[in-house]
Amino acid sequence: MTQITRRGVAAMVVIVPFTAVLGCSAPSRESVPPTLELPRIPQTGEFGPASHTYELVGPLVPQTTTMVTAWDLPQNPLTDPALDIRADADLIRQGFQLFTNTPAATPRFTASGMTCANCHLNQGQRELALPLVGTSGMFPEYNNRAGRSFSLEDRIVGCFYRSENAVHGSDNGGLAAARSGTVPSPHTVNTDTPLLPTVDSEEVVALAAYLRYLSEGYTPGEDPPWRKKNRIPRESLLPIDTLDPQRGEAIYTELC
Repeated sequence: MTQITRRGVAAMVVIVPFTAVLGCSAPSRESVPPTLELPRIPQTGEFGPASHTYELVGPLVPQTTTMVTAWDLPQNPLTDPALDIRADADLIRQGFQLFTNTPAATPRFTASGMTCANCHLNQGQRELALPLVGTSGMFPEYNNRAGRSFSLEDRIVGCFYRSENAVHGSDNGGLAAARSGTVPSPHTVNTDTPLLPTVDSEEVVALAAYLRYLSEGYTPGEDPPWRKKNRIPRESLLPIDTLDPQRGEAIYTELC
């Protein structure tokens, strides 16, 4: 049997505490958990992490992708070098910014707080989400509601009225005009009241420039195949009293 000297015992006594310090002790209850590295949030107009999970085979982000792809833009005027030499580059980029964050860019016209991209997803470049690529060449177009021909700018004014709840002045001078599809004439208004723009308003002209940018290369007068695909067939419409708000909320929460 091996003899242990007093010097050896002393050495063991010294070693044990150091061993405990070096990691053999039980973990403390107050130990800090490892830091999780969160994914970086993509910025406006920048392809996000999902961009590498699908193949872009056309001008639109596929409707089969999830909303992780919300910032994917096949055409981005902020990073398009071809615009750098164009005289209308600033106007197109202004229109893109208006489209992206409408309430911040033009609060007087956006009483509802809606952004154009809330309805036209991916800044008008997503399949089955009211895409606007190639559509500007369809104007002028007859508008059944107004009973007259609409220019692209007329249609944008209609969006401000119907989606943004813009009203032309404190006396609602533009209300009847908007309903009839006519362009309201400017007059003295209370600037604290949301206004309805005209076809010549700076914001409308800029938005039209962005939409024409999205339509470059498409034949005017020819409907792109994705236009009006969002319309629900009349035979598929359900009576309002049969709709289930709770189910709609669940679907919205899951998919939107």
